[in-house]
Amino acid sequence: MALTFGGGITIGGGISVSTPPGPTVPTFTYSGNSGSFYSLPLLVTPSGTTIYSKNGTSIYSATLGSAYNASSVTAGTTTTLPFNVFYNFINSLAFNADGTKIIVINVDGVNQYPCTYNLTTPYDITSLTGGATQGTSIGASITGLIFANSGSKAYGVAGGVVYQWNLSTPYDINSFDSVVGSFDLVTAFSLTNFGNRVPYQIALSSDGSLIYFYGINFSNQATLYQASLSTPYDITTIQAPAISTVPNFASGANNGGLAINAAGDRLLVNGPDANIYQFNGS
Repeated sequence: MALTFGGGITIGGGISVSTPPGPTVPTFTYSGNSGSFYSLPLLVTPSGTTIYSKNGTSIYSATLGSAYNASSVTAGTTTTLPFNVFYNFINSLAFNADGTKIIVINVDGVNQYPCTYNLTTPYDITSLTGGATQGTSIGASITGLIFANSGSKAYGVAGGVVYQWNLSTPYDINSFDSVVGSFDLVTAFSLTNFGNRVPYQIALSSDGSLIYFYGINFSNQATLYQASLSTPYDITTIQAPAISTVPNFASGANNGGLAINAAGDRLLVNGPDANIYQFNGS
């Protein structure tokens, strides 16, 4: 008589072990692009209709015709951040859960500081009030700051290496004093075509099981990648090889911001030549 235990192990008449399937990895296809926007990072509001990026010490907004739809991009407002201490420029943008705060990484030329600004109207940068509340210096040149798992985890990219912090309190800018994990996308996946522009920003699926990023090679050809995480939200468990779903989707210069919607079936990329590129998932 065969006895079957959880985890796919059967005893009796031989032993067989089956591995549970990994997360479903959707196939994304290029849908189109429209409108020039500013360079990385790309920050999208929960409605999917307002996008933000930065240049120097200013934050730029644009409006999409519908959620995560790049067929129309209308330029919006420009907001210059008030600095109550000296900073040279902004490196990253992120919202807290209810949009009443924006978390910005400000750079003073040597160090980088996560800072928060209050918003009187959720997710509306023009309603920013007061100066920056400064957190702990994080040292490395972090771009593309994102939060996940209800703000208890934070991620940033520096030179193609993804860093992870576990925050003692959600969105706590004073919890960036120690890195709990890191993953070198370039080395792990032997992505030598990242020689020109390494990934500047990542995106995670809403359940933390998938990661998205892209890079630009020496010929200015950009490739979008996706890979699974065997442990959700744990950046050290990215599974190789990465899946190149839309190779060479564009050519052009710098940039690298991207965002994924909550449903996991739409990607926006602040791509080469500062255009907003749209990808629809299967």
